[in-house]
Amino acid sequence: MDTRLFHAYSIEHIIMTYQVLTDSAAFTDRIRLSPKGLSDTTVTRNLGLLADVTHQLNIDGPRSAVRPWLGRELWPAFLAGCGTDASRVRFGLVLETGLRLAELLAARWEWLHTTIGVPAIRIAPCSTSGFVPKWGQARAVPLTDAAQRYLEEAKRLWPGTTLIFQDDGRPLRNPKWARDVARACERAKLPKIDLHGLRRSCGARWLQAGFPLHEVSRLLGHQDVSTTMRWYGGIADSTLATRIGTLNTEANSTPYVLSKRRSNSADDV
Repeated sequence: MDTRLFHAYSIEHIIMTYQVLTDSAAFTDRIRLSPKGLSDTTVTRNLGLLADVTHQLNIDGPRSAVRPWLGRELWPAFLAGCGTDASRVRFGLVLETGLRLAELLAARWEWLHTTIGVPAIRIAPCSTSGFVPKWGQARAVPLTDAAQRYLEEAKRLWPGTTLIFQDDGRPLRNPKWARDVARACERAKLPKIDLHGLRRSCGARWLQAGFPLHEVSRLLGHQDVSTTMRWYGGIADSTLATRIGTLNTEANSTPYVLSKRRSNSADDV
């Protein structure tokens, strides 16, 4: 957060706003703000700053808390719950690549390449469409066999276009994909997730497969590995615990060597 914001407003007013609005009655009786000397404009301004401050200070919950996602074992049920082949292909590709919504909408066939030695999709600034990835960072995401199959189906569903996902050759506008994800979860009787939850599911799968956190950060296109740690740290911790647990198996355990030193006894006195 821009630290200049701290100097722009009164800390006392910020705290006052918080104290007043955390009283449930204040939400239904705005007149209670007047004795505090705070206008609606000041309240709105301070609440925005307060939200940023609480996020930075971790008042709003653990930084490593992971929002809802689907384990790999639930993917088949979710995909079977998709209402159309188009939804199944789109959402399946997100599960396999972790693409953001904006990246999915802008994805072009020319983004596919093998310059890193394996089939991959390169997310980078596009001069043709004007697309710029979040943070302006380019990255290449290797394509799994399943991802390549989804792309083959996309060619069948939307042939002869430059965009991978489109509407009669035109870019999609305001797709109702969040609704479609929710309905797929409902049909499959799965915990409800949002569209971004598919991306989180992909990141979680990479971590559980043993990918280092910095590699997952790179594949997801995060600005910094600290962002990955904040949202996926809980998964990384559980994966580490599982790996450590394998050291306790009989095949991997280190033989316990008894100490050769004699214990103290009366004869030693």
